[in-house]
Amino acid sequence: MPWLSAIPARGWQHISRFYAYHLTAQMTFLSGVWILYLQHRGYSLAEIGLAEAAFHLAPVLIELPSGSFADLVGRRWSLATSSLLVVLANALLWRADTLAIVMLALFLDGASYSFRSGADQAFLYDALTTSQQGTYGRIFGRLLSAGYLAGGLTTWAGAVLSERSYAIPLLLSSIVALCGILLAVGLNEPPGTRTNPEQHRRSIAGHIADVRSVLGAKPVIAMMLAVAALFWTTLTIAGLYAQAVFADRGLTNGQVGIVIGLTSVAIAIGTGIGGQIGGSLARQWPWLTVGTGLGVALIGLEAITIAVAAYLAGQLVSGILETRLSAWYNDLLPSGQRATVLSVESWLFSCLMIGMFPLAGWFADGAGWTPLYLICGAIAAATGLVSLVLGRRSGGPVGDSLADRAALPHHRSAVRSRRDIHPDRHTQSPELDNSNNADHLQIERLHAAAEELVRLDADVVALQEVRSHLADDHTHPSDTATLLRGRTEYGFMAFRPYPGNTGEGLAFLSKHPLRVAGAGSAPIEDCVI
Repeated sequence: MPWLSAIPARGWQHISRFYAYHLTAQMTFLSGVWILYLQHRGYSLAEIGLAEAAFHLAPVLIELPSGSFADLVGRRWSLATSSLLVVLANALLWRADTLAIVMLALFLDGASYSFRSGADQAFLYDALTTSQQGTYGRIFGRLLSAGYLAGGLTTWAGAVLSERSYAIPLLLSSIVALCGILLAVGLNEPPGTRTNPEQHRRSIAGHIADVRSVLGAKPVIAMMLAVAALFWTTLTIAGLYAQAVFADRGLTNGQVGIVIGLTSVAIAIGTGIGGQIGGSLARQWPWLTVGTGLGVALIGLEAITIAVAAYLAGQLVSGILETRLSAWYNDLLPSGQRATVLSVESWLFSCLMIGMFPLAGWFADGAGWTPLYLICGAIAAATGLVSLVLGRRSGGPVGDSLADRAALPHHRSAVRSRRDIHPDRHTQSPELDNSNNADHLQIERLHAAAEELVRLDADVVALQEVRSHLADDHTHPSDTATLLRGRTEYGFMAFRPYPGNTGEGLAFLSKHPLRVAGAGSAPIEDCVI
């Protein structure tokens, strides 16, 4: 499969089961016509809005605990639970005799989403080798692309089959979810992703307290989680009600399914593009959100051709943003709390959807589709401006937006020396110096050292006796100092080998530009900041 070309053969064998699970999770046969299905069963837009609110009530109640469940118990069990809940939700949705049953069905569907969100990204990132984690954005983008393509095809197929009977897409969705359960249970959990036995005995509340500490130490992530949640809320409202919009414009179920299916293709293209591009998310976020917002605003036009084209264009741009944002989060978050922190955005998103989705339906009933989509588009575009304002208020140089605050903390005049971070005298963490001279658990100890560097948050760090090279799993050669820089927030690095080709040297990691003035026998004096 060409879209997996970024994965070496050994890595592909290790996580191929996860890729299969991801594809089953994206095969949603009813997603393109579920609003039409409930309208067919006699429910109004207001009642459908309440049912969707029930969907998002589940993440509000269990999003953070489910993220902790994934971190503490295991990501594979979280993913298996997600698929099981899909089966139960489909069974209830088929009955749909009363609004209460419909709301319960969508509540379980929302719980399924909670158990999967965050856990899937965290599993993938930790399953990759160290060298592969450096290309996580590309790998995740291609995986998202494949998932969206599968989702687009099944959405279209389910819409077409629904013209015969809505039971067909519901049955197919349940069969695929059962396959997902079997795939998830058989996943091989990467070592070191769960906490040790002592930590495992802690309560979920204690784990969430750790997450609060992570967000407190990196407020830029907390702010971006809130801004992104608002953006995805407006985009989801626009996307879900588009089923009814296109039906009102005269499209059949099958035609609506084609449009929604093409949406998945557009997002797949966007995620593929997002996985290939680099650069600063801070500079990309405003134009990506404005582009998406423009597409949303034009959906409400009476001209169906323009509305469909704008809808697809906006979804493509949002696919780029999804990949870039996911890579940004995963690069900055510690493994032990990654799934829970990623769940915070989903929790905020669900809080907003509970109120905003029924309100949007009520507003559309009275004012029509065009005003609703103009408002949604304006809000989506405004999130780009909000991120810029928040970034400037966070204390950095003018022009640095929100996402860059993690890469450029406030400057300190004092520079911590190596002595300040030596664990034998000052900390209980694994040693930073000399930690890479022994082969035993080398990668694990370097990751622990990187986490200690992040915690200390010094502007410049000097490390002695650093290996010039190491072997990642004895397969992928990697520079030791480069590995540490990639796992921390240091944007600049200088390495000078010791005389005599010892294979070791002195490494400097800095948050500010370094200029190496020479390469003599005294590297400390030769390095100028």
